[in-house]
Amino acid sequence: MKILVKSLYAFILLAVCNLGAQAPIVSNISYSQRVAQEGNLTKLVDIQYDLEGNRSMFVEFFFSHDGGVTFPVQCTVVSFDAGSGVYAGVDKNATWDASADWDQNFTDRGRIMVKATYGNQPTGFPGVDGNGSGSGPASPAPTHIVPSADNLEMIWVEPGTFSMGQVGVAEPVHEVTLTEGFYLGKFEVTQGQYEAVMTGNVDGLNATPSLYSGNPNRPVEQVAHDDIQIFLARLNAQEAGNLPAGWAYVLPTEAQWEYACRAGTNTTYSWGNDINASHANYNQFIGETTNVGQYAPNPWGFYVMHGNVSEWTADWYGSYSNGSVIDSLNAASGSRRVRRGGSGLDTGASLCSDYSLLQPPGLSVLLPWLPCWFPKTVARELFREG
Repeated sequence: MKILVKSLYAFILLAVCNLGAQAPIVSNISYSQRVAQEGNLTKLVDIQYDLEGNRSMFVEFFFSHDGGVTFPVQCTVVSFDAGSGVYAGVDKNATWDASADWDQNFTDRGRIMVKATYGNQPTGFPGVDGNGSGSGPASPAPTHIVPSADNLEMIWVEPGTFSMGQVGVAEPVHEVTLTEGFYLGKFEVTQGQYEAVMTGNVDGLNATPSLYSGNPNRPVEQVAHDDIQIFLARLNAQEAGNLPAGWAYVLPTEAQWEYACRAGTNTTYSWGNDINASHANYNQFIGETTNVGQYAPNPWGFYVMHGNVSEWTADWYGSYSNGSVIDSLNAASGSRRVRRGGSGLDTGASLCSDYSLLQPPGLSVLLPWLPCWFPKTVARELFREG
Protein backbone atom coordinates (compact mmCIF):
# COMPACT_ATOMS: atom_id res chain seq x y z
CA MET A 1 0.00 0.00 0.00
CA LYS A 2 1.00 3.63 -0.35
CA ILE A 3 1.16 5.87 2.69
CA LEU A 4 -1.31 8.78 2.90
CA VAL A 5 0.38 11.82 4.33
CA LYS A 6 -0.92 15.29 5.03
CA SER A 7 1.65 17.48 3.33
CA LEU A 8 2.21 21.20 3.45
CA TYR A 9 3.50 21.60 -0.08
CA ALA A 10 2.31 20.51 -3.48
CA PHE A 11 4.51 21.17 -6.48
CA ILE A 12 3.90 20.20 -10.01
CA LEU A 13 6.01 18.08 -12.25
CA LEU A 14 5.26 18.34 -15.94
CA ALA A 15 6.75 15.85 -18.36
CA VAL A 16 7.01 15.61 -22.11
CA CYS A 17 6.61 12.16 -23.54
CA ASN A 18 7.36 11.07 -27.11
CA LEU A 19 5.47 8.15 -28.58
CA GLY A 20 7.13 7.90 -31.93
CA ALA A 21 7.02 11.22 -33.77
CA GLN A 22 9.96 11.79 -36.11
CA ALA A 23 13.04 13.44 -34.66
CA PRO A 24 15.28 15.59 -36.89
CA ILE A 25 17.97 13.67 -38.78
CA VAL A 26 21.11 15.17 -40.30
CA SER A 27 23.09 13.05 -42.77
CA ASN A 28 25.56 13.15 -45.67
CA ILE A 29 27.58 16.01 -44.21
CA SER A 30 30.47 17.32 -46.31
CA TYR A 31 32.55 20.47 -46.04
CA SER A 32 35.52 22.19 -47.63
CA GLN A 33 37.67 25.23 -46.98
CA ARG A 34 37.05 27.84 -49.64
CA VAL A 35 39.94 28.88 -51.89
CA ALA A 36 40.37 32.52 -52.93
CA GLN A 37 40.90 33.52 -56.59
CA GLU A 38 44.63 33.90 -56.04
CA GLY A 39 44.76 30.32 -54.75
CA ASN A 40 45.06 31.01 -51.03
CA LEU A 41 42.88 29.21 -48.47
CA THR A 42 40.33 31.45 -46.75
CA LYS A 43 38.58 31.18 -43.42
CA LEU A 44 35.26 30.41 -45.13
CA VAL A 45 34.04 26.82 -44.85
CA ASP A 46 31.31 25.61 -47.24
CA ILE A 47 29.07 22.92 -45.71
CA GLN A 48 26.55 20.62 -47.39
CA TYR A 49 24.13 18.27 -45.63
CA ASP A 50 20.79 16.47 -45.93
CA LEU A 51 18.04 17.15 -43.40
CA GLU A 52 14.95 15.15 -42.45
CA GLY A 53 12.13 16.39 -40.22
CA ASN A 54 8.43 17.20 -40.31
CA ARG A 55 8.47 20.88 -39.34
CA SER A 56 10.67 23.95 -38.99
CA MET A 57 14.05 23.29 -37.39
CA PHE A 58 16.93 25.22 -35.89
CA VAL A 59 20.26 24.14 -37.39
CA GLU A 60 23.50 24.91 -35.57
CA PHE A 61 27.11 24.01 -36.29
CA PHE A 62 30.10 22.96 -34.16
CA PHE A 63 33.79 22.53 -35.00
CA SER A 64 36.25 19.89 -33.79
CA HIS A 65 40.02 20.31 -34.07
CA ASP A 66 40.79 16.80 -32.74
CA GLY A 67 39.22 14.55 -35.35
CA GLY A 68 35.75 14.56 -33.84
CA VAL A 69 36.64 13.52 -30.30
CA THR A 70 35.22 16.79 -28.98
CA PHE A 71 33.36 19.72 -30.55
CA PRO A 72 34.28 22.67 -28.32
CA VAL A 73 33.77 25.44 -30.88
CA GLN A 74 30.28 26.71 -31.64
CA CYS A 75 30.11 28.24 -35.12
CA THR A 76 28.52 31.63 -34.55
CA VAL A 77 28.63 33.21 -38.04
CA VAL A 78 26.91 30.81 -40.44
CA SER A 79 24.83 31.89 -43.43
CA PHE A 80 22.22 30.30 -45.75
CA ASP A 81 20.66 27.02 -44.45
CA ALA A 82 21.46 27.76 -40.82
CA GLY A 83 19.72 29.03 -37.71
CA SER A 84 15.94 29.08 -37.40
CA GLY A 85 13.34 28.33 -40.07
CA VAL A 86 15.22 25.53 -41.85
CA TYR A 87 13.06 22.79 -43.39
CA ALA A 88 13.84 19.27 -44.55
CA GLY A 89 15.64 18.76 -47.83
CA VAL A 90 18.69 17.36 -49.58
CA ASP A 91 21.83 19.29 -50.48
CA LYS A 92 21.32 22.00 -47.89
CA ASN A 93 24.09 24.60 -48.03
CA ALA A 94 25.70 26.73 -45.35
CA THR A 95 28.86 28.81 -45.07
CA TRP A 96 30.78 29.30 -41.85
CA ASP A 97 33.02 32.33 -41.43
CA ALA A 98 35.57 30.67 -39.15
CA SER A 99 37.47 33.92 -38.59
CA ALA A 100 34.88 34.76 -35.93
CA ASP A 101 35.44 31.58 -33.91
CA TRP A 102 38.79 29.93 -34.77
CA ASP A 103 42.05 31.91 -34.90
CA GLN A 104 44.30 28.97 -35.79
CA ASN A 105 45.03 27.19 -39.05
CA PHE A 106 42.92 24.21 -40.06
CA THR A 107 44.43 20.72 -40.16
CA ASP A 108 43.28 17.40 -41.59
CA ARG A 109 41.78 16.62 -38.16
CA GLY A 110 39.14 19.33 -38.47
CA ARG A 111 35.54 18.14 -38.39
CA ILE A 112 32.14 19.86 -38.63
CA MET A 113 29.02 18.76 -36.73
CA VAL A 114 25.59 19.83 -37.96
CA LYS A 115 22.88 19.63 -35.28
CA ALA A 116 19.16 20.10 -35.92
CA THR A 117 16.40 20.48 -33.33
CA TYR A 118 12.75 21.48 -33.56
CA GLY A 119 11.95 25.05 -32.58
CA ASN A 120 13.50 28.44 -33.21
CA GLN A 121 16.21 28.58 -30.54
CA PRO A 122 19.75 27.11 -30.43
CA THR A 123 20.69 24.56 -27.79
CA GLY A 124 24.24 25.91 -27.55
CA PHE A 125 25.87 22.50 -27.15
CA PRO A 126 26.85 19.73 -29.60
CA GLY A 127 24.89 16.54 -30.22
CA VAL A 128 25.77 13.09 -28.95
CA ASP A 129 27.74 12.03 -32.03
CA GLY A 130 30.20 13.74 -34.32
CA ASN A 131 28.35 13.56 -37.58
CA GLY A 132 24.85 14.89 -37.28
CA SER A 133 22.14 15.91 -34.90
CA GLY A 134 22.78 13.01 -32.59
CA SER A 135 19.22 11.88 -33.15
CA GLY A 136 17.04 9.73 -35.30
CA PRO A 137 13.82 7.71 -35.05
CA ALA A 138 15.60 5.09 -32.96
CA SER A 139 17.73 7.64 -31.13
CA PRO A 140 15.83 10.87 -30.33
CA ALA A 141 17.63 14.11 -29.67
CA PRO A 142 19.03 14.05 -26.12
CA THR A 143 17.37 17.33 -25.22
CA HIS A 144 14.25 19.28 -26.15
CA ILE A 145 13.79 23.05 -25.82
CA VAL A 146 10.37 24.67 -25.24
CA PRO A 147 10.57 28.22 -26.62
CA SER A 148 7.18 29.41 -25.33
CA ALA A 149 8.15 28.48 -21.77
CA ASP A 150 11.26 30.68 -21.72
CA ASN A 151 13.37 27.95 -23.38
CA LEU A 152 12.53 25.32 -20.79
CA GLU A 153 14.94 22.40 -21.24
CA MET A 154 13.92 18.75 -21.27
CA ILE A 155 15.92 15.50 -21.31
CA TRP A 156 15.06 12.36 -23.26
CA VAL A 157 14.36 9.25 -21.16
CA GLU A 158 14.68 5.88 -22.84
CA PRO A 159 11.97 3.22 -22.29
CA GLY A 160 12.80 0.49 -19.82
CA THR A 161 11.83 -1.70 -16.87
CA PHE A 162 12.36 -0.98 -13.17
CA SER A 163 11.17 -2.03 -9.71
CA MET A 164 8.65 0.49 -8.40
CA GLY A 165 8.03 0.93 -4.68
CA GLN A 166 9.93 -0.01 -1.54
CA VAL A 167 9.33 -2.59 1.18
CA GLY A 168 7.78 -0.92 4.21
CA VAL A 169 7.19 2.38 2.39
CA ALA A 170 5.34 1.87 -0.90
CA GLU A 171 4.07 -1.68 -1.32
CA PRO A 172 3.82 -4.02 -3.00
CA VAL A 173 7.09 -3.59 -4.85
CA HIS A 174 6.31 -4.46 -8.46
CA GLU A 175 7.96 -4.45 -11.87
CA VAL A 176 6.92 -1.69 -14.27
CA THR A 177 7.81 -1.58 -17.95
CA LEU A 178 7.57 1.72 -19.82
CA THR A 179 7.36 0.90 -23.51
CA GLU A 180 7.74 4.45 -24.79
CA GLY A 181 10.45 6.99 -24.10
CA PHE A 182 9.62 10.55 -23.07
CA TYR A 183 11.13 13.97 -22.48
CA LEU A 184 11.12 15.26 -18.92
CA GLY A 185 12.02 18.70 -17.61
CA LYS A 186 15.65 18.97 -16.57
CA PHE A 187 14.78 21.42 -13.77
CA GLU A 188 11.75 22.37 -11.74
CA VAL A 189 9.42 24.71 -13.65
CA THR A 190 10.53 28.17 -12.71
CA GLN A 191 8.52 31.27 -11.88
CA GLY A 192 9.83 32.86 -15.06
CA GLN A 193 8.75 29.93 -17.24
CA TYR A 194 5.29 29.79 -15.68
CA GLU A 195 4.81 33.53 -16.12
CA ALA A 196 5.87 33.33 -19.78
CA VAL A 197 3.08 30.84 -20.51
CA MET A 198 0.35 32.19 -18.22
CA THR A 199 0.61 35.93 -18.87
CA GLY A 200 -2.62 37.06 -20.52
CA ASN A 201 -4.70 34.04 -19.51
CA VAL A 202 -8.46 34.69 -19.34
CA ASP A 203 -9.13 32.11 -16.63
CA GLY A 204 -8.51 34.42 -13.70
CA LEU A 205 -5.23 32.75 -12.72
CA ASN A 206 -2.33 34.81 -11.46
CA ALA A 207 0.71 34.49 -13.73
CA THR A 208 2.94 35.20 -10.71
CA PRO A 209 1.30 33.17 -7.90
CA SER A 210 4.38 32.28 -5.87
CA LEU A 211 4.73 33.12 -2.21
CA TYR A 212 8.41 33.73 -2.92
CA SER A 213 7.63 35.76 -6.04
CA GLY A 214 10.12 37.93 -7.85
CA ASN A 215 12.64 35.08 -8.15
CA PRO A 216 12.45 33.94 -11.78
CA ASN A 217 14.87 31.04 -11.26
CA ARG A 218 13.05 29.56 -8.28
CA PRO A 219 10.25 27.01 -8.80
CA VAL A 220 6.76 28.40 -9.17
CA GLU A 221 4.48 27.87 -6.15
CA GLN A 222 0.81 28.11 -5.18
CA VAL A 223 -0.42 26.15 -8.20
CA ALA A 224 -3.12 23.49 -7.95
CA HIS A 225 -3.43 20.40 -10.14
CA ASP A 226 -6.49 21.94 -11.79
CA ASP A 227 -4.48 25.08 -12.61
CA ILE A 228 -1.90 22.97 -14.40
CA GLN A 229 -4.49 21.84 -16.91
CA ILE A 230 -4.90 25.46 -17.96
CA PHE A 231 -1.14 25.90 -18.11
CA LEU A 232 -0.86 22.79 -20.30
CA ALA A 233 -3.65 23.89 -22.61
CA ARG A 234 -1.99 27.28 -23.09
CA LEU A 235 1.46 25.75 -23.60
CA ASN A 236 0.19 23.25 -26.18
CA ALA A 237 -1.59 26.06 -28.04
CA GLN A 238 1.49 28.29 -27.97
CA GLU A 239 3.72 25.44 -29.18
CA ALA A 240 1.27 24.10 -31.78
CA GLY A 241 3.50 25.24 -34.64
CA ASN A 242 6.54 23.52 -33.13
CA LEU A 243 5.03 20.18 -32.12
CA PRO A 244 5.08 17.10 -34.36
CA ALA A 245 1.64 15.70 -35.16
CA GLY A 246 0.19 13.86 -32.18
CA TRP A 247 2.60 15.26 -29.58
CA ALA A 248 1.47 17.14 -26.49
CA TYR A 249 2.71 18.44 -23.16
CA VAL A 250 1.13 16.51 -20.29
CA LEU A 251 1.82 15.56 -16.70
CA PRO A 252 3.93 12.43 -16.21
CA THR A 253 2.45 9.36 -14.63
CA GLU A 254 3.63 8.38 -11.17
CA ALA A 255 5.59 5.52 -12.76
CA GLN A 256 7.34 7.82 -15.23
CA TRP A 257 8.24 10.16 -12.38
CA GLU A 258 9.75 7.42 -10.22
CA TYR A 259 11.58 5.88 -13.19
CA ALA A 260 13.27 9.22 -13.98
CA CYS A 261 13.89 9.95 -10.29
CA ARG A 262 15.59 6.62 -9.66
CA ALA A 263 17.65 6.97 -12.85
CA GLY A 264 18.75 3.36 -12.74
CA THR A 265 19.33 3.27 -8.97
CA ASN A 266 17.57 1.13 -6.37
CA THR A 267 18.62 3.09 -3.29
CA THR A 268 16.42 5.23 -1.03
CA TYR A 269 17.48 8.38 -2.89
CA SER A 270 19.06 8.71 -6.31
CA TRP A 271 22.45 9.39 -4.69
CA GLY A 272 22.32 6.64 -2.03
CA ASN A 273 20.62 5.70 1.24
CA ASP A 274 21.58 8.66 3.43
CA ILE A 275 20.49 12.30 3.27
CA ASN A 276 21.82 15.57 4.65
CA ALA A 277 21.55 19.28 3.86
CA SER A 278 24.15 19.04 1.10
CA HIS A 279 21.83 16.80 -0.93
CA ALA A 280 18.51 18.65 -0.91
CA ASN A 281 16.32 21.44 0.47
CA TYR A 282 14.23 19.67 3.14
CA ASN A 283 13.25 19.52 6.82
CA GLN A 284 12.95 23.34 7.08
CA PHE A 285 16.74 23.72 7.04
CA ILE A 286 16.37 26.67 4.64
CA GLY A 287 12.71 27.60 5.19
CA GLU A 288 11.94 28.67 1.61
CA THR A 289 12.48 27.61 -1.98
CA THR A 290 15.89 27.70 -3.63
CA ASN A 291 16.91 28.26 -7.24
CA VAL A 292 16.51 25.30 -9.56
CA GLY A 293 19.74 23.44 -10.23
CA GLN A 294 21.25 24.32 -6.86
CA TYR A 295 21.98 20.70 -5.92
CA ALA A 296 23.76 17.97 -7.89
CA PRO A 297 21.72 16.20 -10.60
CA ASN A 298 20.80 12.53 -10.52
CA PRO A 299 22.60 10.03 -12.82
CA TRP A 300 20.35 10.93 -15.76
CA GLY A 301 20.85 14.66 -15.40
CA PHE A 302 17.61 15.67 -13.63
CA TYR A 303 17.88 18.25 -10.87
CA VAL A 304 16.06 18.40 -7.53
CA MET A 305 13.85 15.35 -7.83
CA HIS A 306 14.09 15.24 -4.02
CA GLY A 307 12.93 18.18 -1.89
CA ASN A 308 12.50 21.90 -2.56
CA VAL A 309 8.97 21.39 -3.95
CA SER A 310 6.83 18.28 -4.18
CA GLU A 311 5.53 17.57 -7.66
CA TRP A 312 2.15 16.70 -9.13
CA THR A 313 1.75 13.63 -11.35
CA ALA A 314 -1.10 12.64 -13.65
CA ASP A 315 -2.24 9.79 -11.39
CA TRP A 316 -5.19 9.56 -9.06
CA TYR A 317 -4.39 7.70 -5.86
CA GLY A 318 -4.88 3.95 -6.14
CA SER A 319 -3.40 0.71 -4.83
CA TYR A 320 -0.34 -0.70 -6.52
CA SER A 321 -0.55 -3.89 -8.56
CA ASN A 322 0.71 -7.18 -7.13
CA GLY A 323 2.13 -8.19 -10.49
CA SER A 324 4.13 -6.76 -13.35
CA VAL A 325 2.63 -3.73 -15.08
CA ILE A 326 3.13 -2.23 -18.53
CA ASP A 327 2.86 1.56 -18.87
CA SER A 328 1.44 1.87 -15.38
CA LEU A 329 -1.32 4.38 -14.63
CA ASN A 330 -3.16 4.12 -11.34
CA ALA A 331 -6.88 4.60 -10.74
CA ALA A 332 -8.85 6.26 -13.56
CA SER A 333 -10.68 8.48 -11.08
CA GLY A 334 -10.61 9.44 -7.43
CA SER A 335 -10.54 12.32 -4.98
CA ARG A 336 -6.80 12.79 -4.50
CA ARG A 337 -3.92 13.24 -6.92
CA VAL A 338 -0.44 11.86 -6.28
CA ARG A 339 2.51 14.13 -5.63
CA ARG A 340 6.14 13.07 -5.48
CA GLY A 341 9.54 14.19 -4.27
CA GLY A 342 8.76 15.91 -0.98
CA SER A 343 9.31 19.58 -0.20
CA GLY A 344 11.51 21.91 1.77
CA LEU A 345 9.28 21.43 4.83
CA ASP A 346 9.22 17.61 4.70
CA THR A 347 11.50 15.21 6.54
CA GLY A 348 13.95 13.03 4.69
CA ALA A 349 11.51 10.10 4.69
CA SER A 350 9.12 12.06 2.46
CA LEU A 351 11.87 12.65 -0.11
CA CYS A 352 12.45 8.98 -0.92
CA SER A 353 12.33 7.99 -4.58
CA ASP A 354 9.22 5.88 -3.98
CA TYR A 355 7.28 7.98 -1.45
CA SER A 356 3.79 9.27 -2.42
CA LEU A 357 1.94 12.29 -1.05
CA LEU A 358 -1.76 12.85 -1.71
CA GLN A 359 -3.78 16.03 -2.20
CA PRO A 360 -7.14 17.08 -3.73
CA PRO A 361 -6.57 18.40 -7.29
CA GLY A 362 -8.18 21.80 -6.68
CA LEU A 363 -6.19 22.60 -3.55
CA SER A 364 -3.01 24.62 -3.73
CA VAL A 365 -2.56 25.35 -0.02
CA LEU A 366 -3.48 23.29 3.01
CA LEU A 367 -2.87 26.09 5.50
CA PRO A 368 -3.35 29.77 4.64
CA TRP A 369 0.22 30.73 5.40
CA LEU A 370 1.93 27.77 3.76
CA PRO A 371 2.57 27.59 0.02
CA CYS A 372 1.71 24.77 -2.29
CA TRP A 373 4.84 24.68 -4.35
CA PHE A 374 4.73 24.08 -8.07
CA PRO A 375 6.62 21.28 -9.77
CA LYS A 376 9.38 20.51 -12.03
CA THR A 377 8.96 21.51 -15.55
CA VAL A 378 5.53 22.47 -14.56
CA ALA A 379 5.00 19.19 -13.48
CA ARG A 380 8.10 18.22 -15.74
CA GLU A 381 6.82 18.12 -19.27
CA LEU A 382 5.82 15.08 -21.20
CA PHE A 383 5.28 14.72 -24.93
CA ARG A 384 2.62 12.17 -25.65
CA GLU A 385 1.12 11.07 -28.94
CA GLY A 386 -2.66 10.74 -28.92
